[in-house]
Amino acid sequence: MHKNKGFTLIELLVVILVIAVLVAVALPQYKHAVLKSRFSGVMPLAKAVADAQEVYYLGSGEYATTQDKLDIVFPTTVERSSLSISQEEKHNFVMASRSDVPNVHYIRYQEHSQNFPREIHCEAKADDEQANWLCEKGLNGEKIGGSITDGYTTYVLEGTGNGNLGKTYYGTSNLVLGEGDVCIATGAYNCYGGYYENASCSVETPSGYAIYPCAHSTFTAEGLCKGGDHNKLDCSYSLFNNSTCKGGNGDNPCNNSIFENNSVCESGTRSGCTDASFTNSTCYAKGTGGASNGRSCGGTKSTYDNSTCYNQSNNMWGCGQATYTNGSKCYSNENGGCGGSSTFSGASSCYGNGANGCGSGIFDGGSNCYGDAALSCGKATFSNGSVCHANVPGACTQKENGTNDSSYDSTSYCSGAYCPAGTPAGNAEQGGIYAGECWDGHGNHGSQYCS
Repeated sequence: MHKNKGFTLIELLVVILVIAVLVAVALPQYKHAVLKSRFSGVMPLAKAVADAQEVYYLGSGEYATTQDKLDIVFPTTVERSSLSISQEEKHNFVMASRSDVPNVHYIRYQEHSQNFPREIHCEAKADDEQANWLCEKGLNGEKIGGSITDGYTTYVLEGTGNGNLGKTYYGTSNLVLGEGDVCIATGAYNCYGGYYENASCSVETPSGYAIYPCAHSTFTAEGLCKGGDHNKLDCSYSLFNNSTCKGGNGDNPCNNSIFENNSVCESGTRSGCTDASFTNSTCYAKGTGGASNGRSCGGTKSTYDNSTCYNQSNNMWGCGQATYTNGSKCYSNENGGCGGSSTFSGASSCYGNGANGCGSGIFDGGSNCYGDAALSCGKATFSNGSVCHANVPGACTQKENGTNDSSYDSTSYCSGAYCPAGTPAGNAEQGGIYAGECWDGHGNHGSQYCS
């Protein structure tokens, strides 16, 4: 007789191991296939509603705010699917989801949406691995910044993703805003004390007078603060890091703020960006009117460290009465703009492109005044290797007879063909400073005009 032989323990263990490996490999693939199959059911539903929205838009010039306004027989829930439509200022879309595919949204933007027109996106909850797999791997989405839903990550399924996913807030203070978000200030202290990272604060008070909108805030990573027309101290007392402040027509926008790391301040038509601190940044003075309204970017408390000020205003004090250090530059225009006893040190420079452009300036530590217009660098003080460059007649004086009215220490001098009488020559000039060539105040020069 022959005995029946069974499987050995080792053989059984091998079979179990093989089955376990197959399950470990196949089960995730199966789950992914089921997930993708279930979610694909919402896509034609969303398209049907989106198409109905376009028909509605043709007749009314706007999108419907509720589904019952659409010419479509379609319940709000079909086979565990739910739909919603958005009619916002910047985003018009249909959002679809399924209860058996949690934490995933299918978003189909309308043709006339201000952002992402005709694009298709997929949103996944940031901490849900399966949801993110579906949007990114299962549906071949490309990740972009921002999201419609808080705490979600957005993937572009169709389109370029070039748009703004930010949210809009009205008047709320002490917000922490992210990419594309905006806070709109319509009254005093609106949007006050916020943190704006690649986000913006916009002052839009319709009328009247409001104080400190968008003020005492932090703007970073290309943040933006935009002043309004009926306010005081918009965006003031704020920190700007690689960000921009644009003053409106109100009083003193962007004042007393700190600008660093390639930040920009653009004053409004009245005084703006005054008494501010600039480090590796730029200020554009655009103020108009008298000294108090026109001293944009300037002021006795304004400091520039390796920074630049451009006077684009019609006022002679645009960038004036400020302190420029560490290679900073001030550019005056035909109306002046950098004078008023501004201080230049550490190889900083003033460019006098108009009368009184850099007048009465104090130049120290190898700084330069470039006189490119008559009366542009006169009545100044030069010390420690600083130079006045007389590029045109009368550039380094404000006296009509063309004589020197500035002071030079033993290390400083006047350079150029039009240095006024009495100015010292630098070694590089080899004595050729044309001290006898005086200017008469009307563009004529020669020894006969020297007093």
